[in-house]
Amino acid sequence: SPAQVMTWIPQMEVLASAALDRTIRLWDMIQHGKLSHEFRGHTKGVTCLEWVPSVRSLLSAGFDHTLSLWDPQAGCKFADLRGHGSSIAGAKVVPDSPYEVVSVDYSGICKLWDVRRLECVQTFLANDAGAEAGQEPQG
Repeated sequence: SPAQVMTWIPQMEVLASAALDRTIRLWDMIQHGKLSHEFRGHTKGVTCLEWVPSVRSLLSAGFDHTLSLWDPQAGCKFADLRGHGSSIAGAKVVPDSPYEVVSVDYSGICKLWDVRRLECVQTFLANDAGAEAGQEPQG
C-alpha cells in the first residue's frame, strides 16, 4: 500500500512511512532506503505520523481512533492513547512543550496528551470560540 504520511527520525537516519494498510515502515537511508522495520498494531489505516524527540518515540494515529507510541530502536509499540470517538485527522508535537502532543479527530475534538504520563490532560472543540478564553467546551 502506498505511503500516506512520512516523517524523518534524525537520531537513526531513517525515514518512517505509514499507510492505509495499517503498517508503519522504517527505511534506512544509510543503506540506500532499505526497509529496516515494519510495525503492525493499528486495526485500521494510519493517517498521521510524527517523531516525538523528547521521548524518542514515533507517534502514529488514524482511522482506528487511537494514537500509538512506538520505540523504533526496540522495534515495538509501547503505548496506546485512547479517547477519541472518531478517526484522527492530525497529531503534532506542541512547539515549546516537548512532552505534549495535540490530536484532532474528524468530529472536531482536540485532545492534549502528556507523553510522559501517557494520558489526556485536556479536551476541547476545535471550533469552540470559548476555547480561546480557556473555558470548558459546551455539550
